[in-house]
Amino acid sequence: MFMEQETIKKIIRIKKILENKLKVKISRDGNEINLEGDEVDVYIAEKVLLALERNFPLSESLLLLEENYMLEDIPIKNLTRKKLSLVKARIIGTRGKTLKLISELSDCYLELNNNIVSIIGHVDKIKYCINAIENLIHGMKQSTVYTYLEKARVKTRNL
Repeated sequence: MFMEQETIKKIIRIKKILENKLKVKISRDGNEINLEGDEVDVYIAEKVLLALERNFPLSESLLLLEENYMLEDIPIKNLTRKKLSLVKARIIGTRGKTLKLISELSDCYLELNNNIVSIIGHVDKIKYCINAIENLIHGMKQSTVYTYLEKARVKTRNL
């Protein structure tokens, strides 16, 4: 799988840890990372490496090893015609407050890179986080999004 040089360097630095946790053999061929192992393990490893490429810390990326966790990407460009810098500013909030609060209220992990919001979360909770981010992109007030997530949190509290 093709990756940016920065990501490849990160993966090579933690290669032994990744190989042990992911149960695959990792090798590098130029700008590509090759994975060898059981088909299911390779599939999961690709998801974990994609999360690392999206700048998630290793601990959050490894959550994808658990059956009930998934990674989702929301491409901002596909959801709005507004100026991307303004939409990204709404998602981040002042000093990162909005992004942090959405993460806390949804029990999901979020990263914003380029024009993509990436989310790692439990399958039953991530849909609320995706909905919240999409609503922000479409212009909904932050306070309304927080209220929505607080109500969703009550529904998913035991998960």
